Amino acid sequence: MRYKDLLVVVEPNEIRFAHTIQNNLYRRTIHVKNVDTRSKRIQIFRPSNKVIRKILSSDNVLSVFFFEDFQLIVENPDQPVPPGLEVTGVIEYVAKINEERRDTIVVDIDGREIKIPLYAFPARSEVSVDEMVDFGIHVADNKTVFKKVMVRNTGRTPATYQIHYKGGHPIAFTPQSAVVQPNSSLSVEVSLLTSSLMLIDDVATYVHQEPISLEACHETHAIKLRGKIMNRRLCLLHPENDEELRKLNFGSCYYGCDLTAVAILYNDSPEPVAYSALIDDSKQSDHDEKETKDTEYTLNPLNSMITVFPNQGILNPFERRPLFFRFSPRAYSPKQAFATTLDLPPRRDVAAFMYFELLGASPGLSKIEQSKTKLEIAVAGTALPVVLSLEPHELHFPTTYIGQKHEQIIHIYNQSDFKPIDFRFPSVANFAAYPASGRLKPREKLKITVTFIPHQMGNINKTLVCEVVGSAIHSRSPIHTQSKAIHQAQCFLTGHASIITEIPPEKFNMGLKPLIANEVGINVNTTHDSLKPFHPRAAVLNSTHDRTHVKRTSSTYLDNFKKHKVSFPNDRARSIGPFNRDDSFTTPFTREERYNYVDPDYAYTDQERKLITQHNSSYNNLFTEQRYQRTEAKRTKELQKYDNNTDLGMKPGNDLESPRIALAEVEKNVSKAAVPSYPNWKFRVPTTSELAEQEQTLLHKPVKEGLNSVPTTFKEKKECAVHLSPSQLFKVVVGPAELDFGEVCVNAPVTKFLSVLNNLDQFIVVQIEVDSAALKMTSPLCQVIPGKSHVQFPITFEPSQIGLYQRSLSYVINNFYRHYVKIIADVRLPTVQLSTEKLVIKSLPHLLAEDSFRRVVNLYNPLNAPAEFRWEPVIGPKGTAFSIRPATGIIEPYQTIDCEVVWYGSTQAPLENFFTLYVSSTNDSRKISGYDQSAKGHNETTLSLQCVAQIGKGKFRIPEKRVNFGTIPINMTSKQTFTIINEGSNHLFYEIVEPNPCPGVVINPPSGLVTAGSQSSVTIEVTPIELIKFDIKFGLKVLGQREQEIRMTGEVIEPDITIPEGEFNFSGVPILMKASKQFHIENKGSVKGIVEINLSKYPDFSIDTHPPIGNEECCTKNGQIYSITVQPNESIKAELILIPSEIAFYEFFLPIRTCPPLLNVEGLSQASKPRSASHPQRELSATERQSLQPSHPPIRRRVHATALSDCLQLSTKDLYFQMYPTQFNAMKQGAYLDCQEIMLMNNSKKRIHWQLDLRNDVTLENDIFRIVHSTLTAFIGSASSIGPEGEIDPKGIFSFKVNFSPNKPGTYKTRIPLYVNHNQQTPYTYIDLTGEFLVPSLIFEPKRLILPPVPLDIECAGTVRIRPKGFERNTRLIILANEKPVDAPYQFRASFPEPAIINVDKPQDFVMKVTFNSHQPFSEQIVVKIIDEEKNCFEYEVFVTADNSIFTCYSFLWKSENDYQIVVQPGQIMKGSRIKSDESNSSGEPLLVQKRIATSSNSRPNTSTSATFDQTDQASDGVSLDGTTPGQNRNERSPTPYDRLRSSLSHTFHGTNNFQQELNATSVPSLDIDSKTFQWLIITLERWFANQGWPKDINPVKIPQSFRNGLFRRQFETVGAKQTAKEEQKTIYDMITHLSGHSLPGIPQNSVPPKKKDEATKQYLWQHRLLLLFLKTQGSCTAYIRPEFLLPPDLYKVYVQMRETALSPSTPADQKDSEFAQERTEPIHLSNDVFETVSKKTWIDVLMQILKSLVLGRITPKSYEQLGIPDRNKAMPDINTDPASSNIYGVSERILLTWLNYCYSNYREQVWTHRDQSDMPSGRWIVNFDIDLVDSIVLATVLGAYCPFLIESQLHRMYVHPKSGEQYLQNALILVSCLLQLGFEYDLQALDITRADPICMCLLVCHLYERLPDYLSRGTIQFTGILHEPSTSQVKISNPSPQTLIYTMSVIGRDADEFQLVKGSTISIPGKSSLLVNLQCKNKRLRPTDAVLLLNSKRINAYSGSPLVFNLQGSIQTITAKVRYSVYKRYLPFPIDIYVFYACHSIDL
Repeated sequence: MRYKDLLVVVEPNEIRFAHTIQNNLYRRTIHVKNVDTRSKRIQIFRPSNKVIRKILSSDNVLSVFFFEDFQLIVENPDQPVPPGLEVTGVIEYVAKINEERRDTIVVDIDGREIKIPLYAFPARSEVSVDEMVDFGIHVADNKTVFKKVMVRNTGRTPATYQIHYKGGHPIAFTPQSAVVQPNSSLSVEVSLLTSSLMLIDDVATYVHQEPISLEACHETHAIKLRGKIMNRRLCLLHPENDEELRKLNFGSCYYGCDLTAVAILYNDSPEPVAYSALIDDSKQSDHDEKETKDTEYTLNPLNSMITVFPNQGILNPFERRPLFFRFSPRAYSPKQAFATTLDLPPRRDVAAFMYFELLGASPGLSKIEQSKTKLEIAVAGTALPVVLSLEPHELHFPTTYIGQKHEQIIHIYNQSDFKPIDFRFPSVANFAAYPASGRLKPREKLKITVTFIPHQMGNINKTLVCEVVGSAIHSRSPIHTQSKAIHQAQCFLTGHASIITEIPPEKFNMGLKPLIANEVGINVNTTHDSLKPFHPRAAVLNSTHDRTHVKRTSSTYLDNFKKHKVSFPNDRARSIGPFNRDDSFTTPFTREERYNYVDPDYAYTDQERKLITQHNSSYNNLFTEQRYQRTEAKRTKELQKYDNNTDLGMKPGNDLESPRIALAEVEKNVSKAAVPSYPNWKFRVPTTSELAEQEQTLLHKPVKEGLNSVPTTFKEKKECAVHLSPSQLFKVVVGPAELDFGEVCVNAPVTKFLSVLNNLDQFIVVQIEVDSAALKMTSPLCQVIPGKSHVQFPITFEPSQIGLYQRSLSYVINNFYRHYVKIIADVRLPTVQLSTEKLVIKSLPHLLAEDSFRRVVNLYNPLNAPAEFRWEPVIGPKGTAFSIRPATGIIEPYQTIDCEVVWYGSTQAPLENFFTLYVSSTNDSRKISGYDQSAKGHNETTLSLQCVAQIGKGKFRIPEKRVNFGTIPINMTSKQTFTIINEGSNHLFYEIVEPNPCPGVVINPPSGLVTAGSQSSVTIEVTPIELIKFDIKFGLKVLGQREQEIRMTGEVIEPDITIPEGEFNFSGVPILMKASKQFHIENKGSVKGIVEINLSKYPDFSIDTHPPIGNEECCTKNGQIYSITVQPNESIKAELILIPSEIAFYEFFLPIRTCPPLLNVEGLSQASKPRSASHPQRELSATERQSLQPSHPPIRRRVHATALSDCLQLSTKDLYFQMYPTQFNAMKQGAYLDCQEIMLMNNSKKRIHWQLDLRNDVTLENDIFRIVHSTLTAFIGSASSIGPEGEIDPKGIFSFKVNFSPNKPGTYKTRIPLYVNHNQQTPYTYIDLTGEFLVPSLIFEPKRLILPPVPLDIECAGTVRIRPKGFERNTRLIILANEKPVDAPYQFRASFPEPAIINVDKPQDFVMKVTFNSHQPFSEQIVVKIIDEEKNCFEYEVFVTADNSIFTCYSFLWKSENDYQIVVQPGQIMKGSRIKSDESNSSGEPLLVQKRIATSSNSRPNTSTSATFDQTDQASDGVSLDGTTPGQNRNERSPTPYDRLRSSLSHTFHGTNNFQQELNATSVPSLDIDSKTFQWLIITLERWFANQGWPKDINPVKIPQSFRNGLFRRQFETVGAKQTAKEEQKTIYDMITHLSGHSLPGIPQNSVPPKKKDEATKQYLWQHRLLLLFLKTQGSCTAYIRPEFLLPPDLYKVYVQMRETALSPSTPADQKDSEFAQERTEPIHLSNDVFETVSKKTWIDVLMQILKSLVLGRITPKSYEQLGIPDRNKAMPDINTDPASSNIYGVSERILLTWLNYCYSNYREQVWTHRDQSDMPSGRWIVNFDIDLVDSIVLATVLGAYCPFLIESQLHRMYVHPKSGEQYLQNALILVSCLLQLGFEYDLQALDITRADPICMCLLVCHLYERLPDYLSRGTIQFTGILHEPSTSQVKISNPSPQTLIYTMSVIGRDADEFQLVKGSTISIPGKSSLLVNLQCKNKRLRPTDAVLLLNSKRINAYSGSPLVFNLQGSIQTITAKVRYSVYKRYLPFPIDIYVFYACHSIDL
């Protein structure tokens, strides 16, 4: 650039660095040239500023950088630059960051600056795009027009572009977005669908984005879109003025005439069009208004009467073509009519529409009126009859001579009033008419002269015809016309013509001989019979009277004679030519045949004639023979064709039918009828009715399949190569014109069919051309279609882009005709529709509180692809308390899935939460391996669901708002409870505001829930550490209500505990000897206390206690610290034991503390008591402080003891005796004495006195053990002596013996104190004696065998381990045969697998195997007797049970489900699957049989659902010992409903063997309590008994705690020193009374449990045994249930202790319990864990037997006979009352299965009638309660049969063939919803059904069996009225019971909104009264309405009322108009009245 003012040139004037890449170096050179004439100082300087850049890194660290991007390299001259020289510099640039940089350099020219800008641009894309897309002009024929737009990137980086088009035209860009690489271009296809008229002037937006720039750079460009779409349009123009014609009126013409009109057909479109004409005869016109009769005139068809030429063709763009329309009316005479009465044809006005239809995809020939491409022309014409009269009708002319004429007049009359007549008279021989032609005007009469001009002689009869002439079509040219007679009028002409010269008459000679006077041969043909008319008197004169030659002949001869010709004289011809030899001539007189001469020169002789005949016959015979031979050869050839050796296997007359000849074959064989003679018939136009009929005929034909894709045969190739005319193409219907796929899912294929109807009689080939990737799956693309056939092309659409898809699909017919079909679809991402976006969840009062808040939300898949969904909760600040199931799943196209939302309520749980629903497609993830789930979120649709839990207002009561603890001990924890009673119908959620109001006070549980109608207890624990009085308040907050205040009061006192003994003086105790002192710990106070004795400093001392029964655990030991708990007014025996280990002296005070302070425990004290703001803490007075101080002095007891050396040594301190029966017998006989010696040795230096204490010992008193001298003499002492005594000198030895002489077998033990030196206070030592009288016995393990219950005819086996004991010699054990009654139904066998031979020399164990089965129910105890060779008998108890009830054998079914299956008896059908009249002896019963091949349960259907979102999901799945499952949701279920987690081996707790050993010792059958199946059973029973076990309210229960403690209505509780009875509770006996209807006999109703543990144990056991006896009388199996396992844990320990005491031989008889002493089996010691396990299983067995006998027992054959059924015409099958007819089901269960089979088989089609036959549920036999009911279809069928109103509203949404877990759950949710709608107060959840638990489902079926018959309709209430005017009706409800019934009413059904309850939905009916219920029908619908009125009774008393159901039907009888409108139009001479029958504000006219 030249700077003129500075006279320098700077090149360049700016420096640009384009497309720079980071960290690359770039250079540019700058030149500054001096162009002045003098030197200049030129210098170049770089900029001095630095760029500061702040960059925030990913770890949020701010970095500051200084950049110097541009560097200047220059050598500035020091001297001025001469002219012409220049200064050069180099600019270097390094791109350190990817962004645009700007700077300047300065050029100094003699002190003046020139700034040169520097620019650096990072590498970027430079994109250009075409700015205009011109589609041009096209017609709207559904064609897709393609254009291309080039996107060019001339930059250095890839460019991302997006094209957005938001216009309303069907324009699409492909691809819409892409990446264009550097220096390249990309072609974007722009498509336009020419579907409608449009003018395109629009803009598409092009967005270019820099993908690699740090700051997003968007460039927006506009792409202009231009184009014009015109309609394919034909116009009919007037030939003269080009006006568009809409109608064409021919005017009038006579029948037989043809009228022609000309019009111009104009193609007003830029493309060629093909058209075809047709006539619409669907609209009735005048000529066919009446049915034509056989006696009336008929007209020609409409397409013959009206036609056009040409009626088809192809018009080029904007071409004109003349059309010739023709009106040709014809009238045809009737088939049956009298000519005299036949009238003229009537006038007919004909009007019709003619269509010019453009070829292409059409809606169908039957819907041509709906076509939008047709040209419609109205054509009208009038056909008039010719009314022409001609008078007279006959003309008689007189005799006229030839050459003369005679004239007469006739008149013709045109009687028409509208049209003239052109007439003409055709020429008639001998007659002439004048004028011969002319025209008669209307009503004109014309005279016609008829002239008779004869030209021949004789009578002339002619007909004069007057023809009416009209124009008619030309036979060869349909365009031209010709004149033609269209009508005739006739006149009959008669006349006689004569000539002037007369012929002379015949002359006969009157003489005897005729003369030749006549012409020869004149009368040759005269016969004798015709003589009379001629009167030839001369020739035959008197011949008739001549009788001379008359012969007497028959009449036949005379008749023949009369036919002979007369032979006249001279009548022979002059010629001698031959005559007819058949003629016979006779003379008139002689009557003889005249001889006729035959000249052989001129005639054949008879011989010649015979030869000629023979010659002809030979030829005829030859031809006949040859014809016969050809026929026989043909028949022989056909016979040989089929008569061969090939055997087709057919037998004559064996199932052969005559072939059925198709109509098409008949038509082929019948010769085509001649073309009708209708005018224009060859050029007729098809009618719409003909085309519609042809189309319907093809549509009713089956669709052709399996056609060839290319022509193969010669005929196909020939016909498919023909160019079809437009009329032929018109008969090929391709449709529909628009294939609308609707809303489809991306990447999901959907198929629709393109139909092709070939109405032609030839083959055509149709080819589909696909140019879109979305349609590439379409196949086949080409088919050869036969004539008169219907073919479909499946068009498969699989889109890959989201948005509106509009494209055309082209098809080609015969490879030359092309047209298009419009494809339209709305492509969307997979989505679902929620039934609601806000789900309000309310509680269900009949469910437990933890399960009651649940509701269902519906998910509907509106698209064509399976949608995979998943729920994710939105976790709020409080977490989430909502769960949803299923959480994941797949929804099939156009199907619904229900999801159940459950709220787990608590006071801390949020009442509102959100779930996010993610919906994605299943296609990609399933087809593509290695599918990345992280990329799935881009194609997901999200929806939000708001869940709100609505808590109703509760009504509750707290009886003890002041919890009085009374007096409680210090330093001990005291507990009290208060109860929250829920008296309302809503569940309560409560929370303790301060669970720890102060130290030492704990309230549990801090929060909880109370089910409606039940109560809950809250426990308060107080641990005081000071003697204070307390009055503490805390708050109870119930959710949704104000806070309640609870007070707790009490006084802390010190227990009054003392030890009566003053001191413990042991004196001297030798080392290692044991000495003890007994003492008592007495509690005289009102509170319990703890005595702590700390012997940590004195390890030689210990404490041993002897507590009373029931308080065995009163003493606890922690090292040498003993804590003894003493109850109020209780004394505990104890002893202080000393065993010195060394010589020492002991003297100390026994360290005793009463209620010692608790360590590290912050207890309740005066300082920790909470202070009230309203009542400030006051200071206690001195007296009060003194009263709170400990008032009892500490217990101080001195201990004296001296540990001595061992001065007296014993040879042994323990003696053990063992005696066998032989020794015992010898002892009795005096031959044996069992003695053992004890030696005493004095080790001291002094004499020692010793003495044995033999007092207070039963064994010694009974002389079982006797102390004797070594000489076996007895010791002799004084009466006051306590036992043998003596003295031993120093170092001396004394010995005595002990004799063992038992009186009966058993084990005897005793301890004898030994006193030394007269010290009887402290024993020196003890001598322990043990004697055992051994008799042969067997020790059994287990002690008793309880075999698990098994079904009938199923063998149960068990093993018993036997250990022999007490045998003296070898022997053999033999099992005696079981003695059973003759009619015993069971088989029992006990055996030794190996011989049981006892060898006394070695220990042995034997195994006894026990097997049992029974064919009838049996549950008893069986005693097994075993003898040895010595005839010793041993007995063993075995408890066996066999029953045909799943409630008894449920454990067996669980464990053997893989080995056994339930089937129907072989060869028979399930009872109930057919109605009674159809059943025969083939009906069978279900049986449990062993599977042939054991299969895994995994083969059963999977009905799993995904896990829910619950707070407890992350918890463990362990089972706690108290029966609760921590972290387990009640609704949780396993992955499959049948894969039960159980093992063939018994499970263990804590992994210990001791636990399992104890379980085995109990012999509890089928104990598998840790399995999930067992946990499900517990939950099922708890829910069922809580809901159905007690009347009126729900009673939450816990197994076994609620039943173990539920034997008494009142329980004792201790308040201070008092024991008071608590508030009444529901007992198990109330439950039995409710279920059975009568109370348990012998059980007191209002008793309380005994206070003493031993008495309570006996009471509990007695009641349990009575309960089991009652159940046994009701049909239960109770032999395997042990009553002791039903006890509470503490009482079970008392029971064991009492049993051991009763069984011990050392116990005195007066101290033994007689009842316990009778039991032979020893009790089993169980730990707490094991006992809880066994007790839970035992209680479950009891509850299962209660269900079997008391609940199922109500299902009897009598109730079955009285059962209500929906249709009495379908009889119920009979029930086999034999209880043993099934080995697995009892009578009650078989009745339920029969009822299910009956309902399913008889009402299945009725309930599912809305389904297609292929979608109908398949038939099945219901033989079990689990698998057959898991899909809910059977139960739904039962509900639909009894409650049909549920079918349309609920049941139709079920999956009849479920395949996935979601579908199984869907069916179950719908079933639960139906029960809720019916008002069932039954605790049922969807998972109960899908889990397939037979116990749960059997109870449900039993409930339905009892309740559903009450839902049969009681009648129908009719409503009739006026439209929009409500009508009212009433129904009377009566209450026959004495109790008040409360009903809740609801209207359900299809038209439930049409009916309403006038006075609310709740009614109360007092006892013994009635009430009228008013109902109203709104009458808003014209059609009949129907609904159902349902009345459900609330369960407020012990029993609720039965539900009532009434059908409601409404109908409209009268319609009254609401408004009348009168409309006036100027072109109408009269107003139009419009009546509106619906109420509306306005109407648009």
